Amino acid sequence: MTQAFPETPAGTESTTGPTRLHHNAYVTRDQEATRAFYEDVIGLPLIATWKEADELFGAVRTYCHTFYGLGDGSALAFFQFADPADQEQFGPKMPHSPFQHIALKVTEDV
Repeated sequence: MTQAFPETPAGTESTTGPTRLHHNAYVTRDQEATRAFYEDVIGLPLIATWKEADELFGAVRTYCHTFYGLGDGSALAFFQFADPADQEQFGPKMPHSPFQHIALKVTEDV
């Protein structure tokens, strides 16, 4: 299915609200498999990777956080937790549904 979205009419850009998506984040069980797909197959550049430790829900959680850049300056982000218990608690288990997805516009070559 192909759908064109209209351009924002000149002079109607918001100066107080969001202007675009910054990033959309997901939990992954395998950062390397995720990297191979988004970088090697689709061609999105890996633009940032770092290890973080934050207090989340009463405990310090350590995770790897990666970002893949999209052409409009936004990104797809992925978390992988160091502790298997944290990984199990925060995902990526999701109920089967065709409504939970992300759709990217790509060229025919991809």
